[in-house]
Amino acid sequence: DVVNTACPGRYANRIGELVNAVNANLAANGAQVKPVKIPRKKGVTKKTIRAMADEVIAGKHGNGHTARQHSLGISNAQYKKVRAEVNRRAGVRTPRASSKSITRMANEVLAGKHGNGHERRRKSLGISAAEYAKVRAQVNRRS
Repeated sequence: DVVNTACPGRYANRIGELVNAVNANLAANGAQVKPVKIPRKKGVTKKTIRAMADEVIAGKHGNGHTARQHSLGISNAQYKKVRAEVNRRAGVRTPRASSKSITRMANEVLAGKHGNGHERRRKSLGISAAEYAKVRAQVNRRS
């Protein structure tokens, strides 16, 4: 059997930190160890979120989130920031939870304020598909 892995995966950027943590633990138990500094790969520089977003938009890191994150060599938290910057520049808006209650939105749908068709209503309400499912369930219970 062959299993595709991303070794060392999310810990790639933290190898030096992990080695030093293990050494600190050993030192606390009486062993004599020296901190180890893991050198960076040649040519790898610390880039800003903006610079990484530029590279992603230019297609320098391939397709797919996992491949891009691995190519960039960054943590999940950093990749989320890069992804948010790319989406912001592309004008992608993510649905937010509505400030209206499910009941109020269901009342508006029943009153015909958001047109016909599920997708049109969901977009008119400005809510996620999961939240719209709750509105739709309440509308169905009432009608």
